[in-house]
Amino acid sequence: MLFIIIILFVFADFIFLLALFSGIWFKTSHIGDNRMKTFMKDICHMTGVDLRNRHITNHSGRKTLIQILQKNEKDRADIVKVTRHSSIEGLKPYELPKENAQTALLTELILTLLVFNLLILYC
Repeated sequence: MLFIIIILFVFADFIFLLALFSGIWFKTSHIGDNRMKTFMKDICHMTGVDLRNRHITNHSGRKTLIQILQKNEKDRADIVKVTRHSSIEGLKPYELPKENAQTALLTELILTLLVFNLLILYC
């Protein structure tokens, strides 16, 4: 049994090196749902993501990718090329809210609540 495991690791390393030196590290064909779910679980385990009470899908990975590229100030047109969205508008549901706009809205909300509470206390 141990011999089979060692052979599998050696073969996996060979495939990795072949892909690395050939420059072809992806397949042009689609993979199935079960294989994708396995990939996502393996990635979560390798990166230490706790899967308890969470539903991780390939779209979770897609959303994370878009948000990381956005934080690294990559151009939206380039992000579309990577994610294969049909348009830049298709990125909107995946993007993070603009931090300045979010901060301004939350500040306005807090000030409104404070004023409302002061009016209730003193009226």
